[in-house]
Amino acid sequence: HDGSYGLRNYPHFDPLDLANQARGNELFTDLLEEPAACAALLERAAGAIEDCERHVRGLLAPYAIPPVVGGVHVPGGTYLSCDAGDLVGPRTLERYGWPQTRGLCERLGSAFLHHHELGIGNCALWSRTPGLRCQTLMRDPNTRHFEEEVEGTLLDASRRVPIQFITDAPHFLRLAGHWAQ
Repeated sequence: HDGSYGLRNYPHFDPLDLANQARGNELFTDLLEEPAACAALLERAAGAIEDCERHVRGLLAPYAIPPVVGGVHVPGGTYLSCDAGDLVGPRTLERYGWPQTRGLCERLGSAFLHHHELGIGNCALWSRTPGLRCQTLMRDPNTRHFEEEVEGTLLDASRRVPIQFITDAPHFLRLAGHWAQ
């Protein structure tokens, strides 16, 4: 490598997603039946993600390449994906997944979080994460879409941490006046 370019791989999951990769869908029953073991697994996952991120940053530092994922620059931060968090409710996420992700954001500086509309009920919790710069929601079948749900606590959450979502111009324009109030 002559330093003329750098490649940034899809960095990693957030701790709950990494734990889901390790345990499969058994993780969700483990949360109820083995909470202490799950807490330990999530701490270990957070440590592994932090080590990976610091390693990647160290590799890129000599080339002055900032973290960029999918065209999004996250100053001093990283990209985290938490699909598994959308399969649990806010109380379970707050107890198990969120503390480790919150800690990562605090230690690493900032983050950009990918998750899905299935977890729209978790947006308010995610918006309380120090250093979280953006949530991006992917569409899911058979769920109400974000623009149809933006009001109350979800609207407040989007004002604390911007929420990026997929829509089309007619839906956006029809509802934009409502959001501005």
